[in-house]
Amino acid sequence: MVAIAQSVIVIAQTKEQKKIGKYIASNNIILNSPTTPTDFERYTDCKGKPIYRKDSAETIIIYAWGGSVAEDLEKFKKIINSETFNTYSYPSKTQSNRTFIINRMSKHIFIWHNKDLYLLDSFNEKSSQAELKLMDDFFANKISKENYKKNCKN
Repeated sequence: MVAIAQSVIVIAQTKEQKKIGKYIASNNIILNSPTTPTDFERYTDCKGKPIYRKDSAETIIIYAWGGSVAEDLEKFKKIINSETFNTYSYPSKTQSNRTFIINRMSKHIFIWHNKDLYLLDSFNEKSSQAELKLMDDFFANKISKENYKKNCKN
């Protein structure tokens, strides 16, 4: 009985993996191959992930790996319509559980002035705290899903 159940699960996974494979092929998606933005030079980090760099006067802009997230096919279909898809966020691989790993690039701005290099800190603690409170309230069922989505967009 267990062997039959395992066989059914394997067949279902194989069908879903084939579905993902067909979707990738029909949409000409190449995994782990993002497009370098205009006016940027492309490098790779020690793990082979892309880095984009642009120098302009005393300003250096660098985009580097900023994290990954697993997304199912339905969410992935929405992501590929984003303006930043395959440049600042790109699919790196598929997993056996029928999800895509999406790598995200983070922007870092440096100022090179008088032989000193400064990293511009754009972190907004007040905004970050507000977002964390919003998530806490949602997961504690203090606010509705509609309210959560509405406030996330603000």
